[in-house]
Amino acid sequence: ELDPDAVDESDLPGVRKGHLAQLFAAAGLGEIEDSAIYARLPVDAFEAWWAPFELGVGPAGTYLAKQDPERRAAIRERCRRMLPATPFVHDTRAWAVRGVVQRSASS
Repeated sequence: ELDPDAVDESDLPGVRKGHLAQLFAAAGLGEIEDSAIYARLPVDAFEAWWAPFELGVGPAGTYLAKQDPERRAAIRERCRRMLPATPFVHDTRAWAVRGVVQRSASS
């Protein structure tokens, strides 16, 4: 909302369902199994949720670090308004995949 031209994380490797499996297949791995890993993170205070962004963690943190102090404050307050009142539980998901190196018949 505050920066419509900002690049989001949707094109990064492995952020879409099945993308890691596609990458494994392209690398020649076989017996590929993909799945999702879910976690629940209790958040006691907004500051605890916000702190990693201020440290430059991940693409969102890198983006935030490039903003001037006024813009960072505006983003912080927008996030505060969007999140539920604390305490809350942040449900997360990560895509996971495993595969087997295929051996050639001559190996």
